[in-house]
Amino acid sequence: MNPVDDPSDAEASASLGARLRGVRRQLHMSLQDVEVASNLEFKASVVSAYERGDRAITVRRLQRLARLYRVPVAEMVPHDERHTPPAIDAAVTIDLVALR
Repeated sequence: MNPVDDPSDAEASASLGARLRGVRRQLHMSLQDVEVASNLEFKASVVSAYERGDRAITVRRLQRLARLYRVPVAEMVPHDERHTPPAIDAAVTIDLVALR
């Protein structure tokens, strides 16, 4: 299963892959360690393809990989700053009289 050729999909796959690699490296696991720890469910070559963004990962497999890494799925998914709501300034005062 390959990511669609849409540039935004390719960018998302690369971003997710980089995050997957980062989590694995934080755990000090090699690709072979993942393969062994998963009882061959996650082949080293497949995990590598996920990390390069060359292969799409299903939600179900992402959940199983997160379980193997013992981290929440949300930690494995990169955060998109473009869709983060703006910070709310608590010091804002609205003058209701001036709004009339």
